[in-house]
Amino acid sequence: MENIKNAVEKYRQLIYDAEKFIWHHPETGYKEFVTSKYMEDTFRSLGYDLVCAEDLTGFYTRIETGRPGPEVMILAELDSIICPTHPDADPTTGAAHSCGHHAQLTAMLGATLALADEEVRKSLNGNVVAFAVPAEVYEDTAATAAKGAAAQAAWNEKL
Repeated sequence: MENIKNAVEKYRQLIYDAEKFIWHHPETGYKEFVTSKYMEDTFRSLGYDLVCAEDLTGFYTRIETGRPGPEVMILAELDSIICPTHPDADPTTGAAHSCGHHAQLTAMLGATLALADEEVRKSLNGNVVAFAVPAEVYEDTAATAAKGAAAQAAWNEKL
């Protein structure tokens, strides 16, 4: 456990900065362009290879240990909700991360960084997939059905 704690501590500031950035950039479903780009850029800057579906926000990356075992997914949601009365709501869109997805994304980032650490990875078997998904909370049901079907097909091809 100490090696996991040390791995997280090594990236403490990056994790805090990510939480603050995401909190201050709430975006609704399928419009998480700033959030997705921020997370993609962060993961790529740390050496991760990402798989992205075309015309959709979100991505996944796989941490492979080289040893047999289960494949575990850490999933986090990119979107926020519409809550115009929230004190930190975006004044233009009314979007706010009062849903907690900013914390999910930050936790996914921290967990992925810790699990990819060389010392931690030595003690793992199997693989870990970190997946940032779009539009978990989405209010426009007609658009959701169409976009959701397209998203499902796109991700199924990639996975």
